[in-house]
Amino acid sequence: MPARRSPRQVRSIVLLVLVATWLAACANRQQEPARAAIAAIEAELAAAGTAPAKYIPGELEDTQTRLDALKQQYAAQQFGAVVDAAPEVLAAARQLAPTAAARAGELEKALQSEWTGLSAGLPGELAAVQAAVTRVAALRTPPEGLDTAKVQVARQRATDAQALWDRAQAEQGAGRLPEAVTLANQARDLAQQIMALPGFGAGTAAVK
Repeated sequence: MPARRSPRQVRSIVLLVLVATWLAACANRQQEPARAAIAAIEAELAAAGTAPAKYIPGELEDTQTRLDALKQQYAAQQFGAVVDAAPEVLAAARQLAPTAAARAGELEKALQSEWTGLSAGLPGELAAVQAAVTRVAALRTPPEGLDTAKVQVARQRATDAQALWDRAQAEQGAGRLPEAVTLANQARDLAQQIMALPGFGAGTAAVK
């Protein structure tokens, strides 16, 4: 026959049941706010579009990680923890779009400045390269360190550099500034490689 519980034990059990019931009721009351908070964060992420992934991938990844943590807490029925932490994550999600827009503006400004410099200087550099190639190719004896094959390679690279610059201008005209700057820098790299060859650089005396 089971031992009879003392009145104190009975009161303790009743108290524990009441506390558990109260906690469950509190959790149930916080379930909907927790669900709504997660939905609000997801809506902000969707509204931010693709710009954050392009311009601020680190911030986007951090916000997504924090959202995933909230979802895990929700699945574990830790609704109160979700409700407490969600406002900070929501604020971070709301900042993604304006931060990405600001970063895009900074990048556009930097690219435009770089393009201005390239378009001012590169045509002259390419003209100098072409002149150097023509001059060196006309020499009876190639400069020391060169041979006919290397001169032909330089000629081809000069042609490639001009083609890259032509493509860069077309990309810029089509509004694709990042691509234009990339191509223009590739053209400049080729031009500098050619001018670094023996007998091509400015001030190098022609070999008779």
